[in-house]
Amino acid sequence: MQDSHAVTIASSGTVSSVAELQGTLLVGLEMPAAWDAATIKIEGARQNSSNFLIVADETGSDKSLTVAVNRIHFFDPADWMAISRARLVSSATQTAERVIHLLVRHDNR
Repeated sequence: MQDSHAVTIASSGTVSSVAELQGTLLVGLEMPAAWDAATIKIEGARQNSSNFLIVADETGSDKSLTVAVNRIHFFDPADWMAISRARLVSSATQTAERVIHLLVRHDNR
């Protein structure tokens, strides 16, 4: 069983590749050893949709994660449970390719 999905933000980029999350819940991020200081927002889409939207909280504010290098950042899976596809958006351009692991747990609902 897969417990993570690797996504890549290209050099000079801000948006990652897409992770297919079907059957899993997003529970955290594993950050690489190098990262140009930036916050991360998560964009989500329904299954079979290419329309990615920034995930917001109950007040309508964008969910933004402050991250650090060489860290695992956990969060409440309930915030992301309706997302079948995900990608990350960095608030700053990355100066080199960055691979980030989206940590998941299997959804046994």
